[in-house]
Amino acid sequence: MKKLSLIFLILICMIFIGCTKTTNSVITSTAAEKSKSMDYDINKTTYTNKQITINYPQITNLSDSSKQKKINELIKTQGLSILNDYSESINNLNLKINYEIKWKSSNILSIEYSGTAYVKGTAHPSNGVFNTTNININTESVIKLQDIVTINKDFAEKYKNAKYKSPIDELNSESNGEIKKYLANFAINDLLQQFKDKKSRFYFTKDSLGINIDVPHAIGDTLELEVTYKNLSSFIKTDNKIWKEFIKDDLKNNSNSSNSSTSSNTDAKQTQLQKKQNTTNNEITNKLAISSNSTLG
Repeated sequence: MKKLSLIFLILICMIFIGCTKTTNSVITSTAAEKSKSMDYDINKTTYTNKQITINYPQITNLSDSSKQKKINELIKTQGLSILNDYSESINNLNLKINYEIKWKSSNILSIEYSGTAYVKGTAHPSNGVFNTTNININTESVIKLQDIVTINKDFAEKYKNAKYKSPIDELNSESNGEIKKYLANFAINDLLQQFKDKKSRFYFTKDSLGINIDVPHAIGDTLELEVTYKNLSSFIKTDNKIWKEFIKDDLKNNSNSSNSSTSSNTDAKQTQLQKKQNTTNNEITNKLAISSNSTLG
């Protein structure tokens, strides 16, 4: 009878261990499915009206159809908002806009709209970047510049001295010289005003935060200024979760430290449990041995 009891206890232990392994397997699978569910593709959609053509992206194949619909509505509204700047001259407007995906991930979609606009009767067309849209995929919302960085004079100074890119395809030495001269004389307060404007145009790349500014037509109408995340570390609002995607090294170190601590604690607990189990097994074995000897006696 006691031997049967021992066998019964062993079977219970085996079932318990099996259930624990199954639970861990389910958790891992769920995490993988959640990550996969955030994958999506991008298709081009075109708005046309007389001499107006605006291409803007729409996401597809997102597992959450409700989320996909809301995000696409945000993108469309933002993309077509360019027309608001020409509401009084819409009938005389010739507008050609295309988009570029500056950054795409399961967390962020960063879009830049550029092209050419000409209003009949004006001296020249406008070229360059007309708008940007940055979508937080997780919260289904538009990311604002003031929510992710601290905008002050020191921040503006960083961009005043940043590397730049002009919509002019081939800049000659004279044009480059004019751009450098213009940026050198750009008043910090004027730059701040553009950055703080609710229509400020910015975008994400793998390693930099880009901001578009308005400049005279002679040097391109707009300029892209980029500063690396590393050089913006003192201005980044790290409490905003979108930064987890771009400052992985720091987070990785913290994560490794946390994981190491967790792993050590887990190992210690497992060792204690193993010792306890061994003690229990020894006690059971001793009792069975004593019982067996008594029976034989």
